[in-house]
Amino acid sequence: MTISSVRLARRSGAALIAAGLFAVPMIAGAAAPAVAPPNGTYNFAIAQAGTKIGTSTVTVTRSMSAVTSHEVETFTQAAEPLTVDQSLEPVALAPTSYSTTPCRLNAQVAVTAHVTFDANGADETVDGTSGATHFPLETGTSHMVVIDAAFMTGFLFLPAQVQAESLTTFTGLATCSATSLVYTVDTTPQTRPSTVPAADANLTVDVKQGSATLIITEWYNPQTMVVDEVDVPASQIVISRSPGAAS
Repeated sequence: MTISSVRLARRSGAALIAAGLFAVPMIAGAAAPAVAPPNGTYNFAIAQAGTKIGTSTVTVTRSMSAVTSHEVETFTQAAEPLTVDQSLEPVALAPTSYSTTPCRLNAQVAVTAHVTFDANGADETVDGTSGATHFPLETGTSHMVVIDAAFMTGFLFLPAQVQAESLTTFTGLATCSATSLVYTVDTTPQTRPSTVPAADANLTVDVKQGSATLIITEWYNPQTMVVDEVDVPASQIVISRSPGAAS
């Protein structure tokens, strides 16, 4: 199997949880570490159309050289848990590495994908294949981050990344579907759900998918940058932080 055949299979065979529902920047600059979710374990429930379909636990560890996270995500319709590991540089929270397993191509085939980043974009390799797929920055953008399907890893850090670099547009990479798209920060006022704290701020990003525009809104604590809820109305997806998680 070559990486090109894997990429084709991912584009055609990815299900809801493996398709690129979402995506986001690569960054440089700043003198002091960015404000980001503090060390701790964050638990989330994933619901679609009001029905719980999965859970996610993200553990964040910060050092002088990196902000790392490890996520374990489970879905009621999945036979095995999904894991994500990400490393960010600590100043502007630019991604330096990302890996996920399994990226399920179909009911029979699942792979492990690894991504490395530089100023020009990202390179993705897949275990058991040869070569790499390069994802350049999309036209009009200068930063890249990962928002990969319903994985919470990308969403948890997105408000902090946008704030750290004052981003208005960026390239979003979805590793499991092998796609990159342009995301735009949307300043349109959003209606606050009754489920989020009154003091939460919001970040909304838009992404074009064919003739449609996907809108994603995150509600987060502006002091700690911890995300309390992610809303994707078009997919009827709500990801909410569980009580008792780190804040």
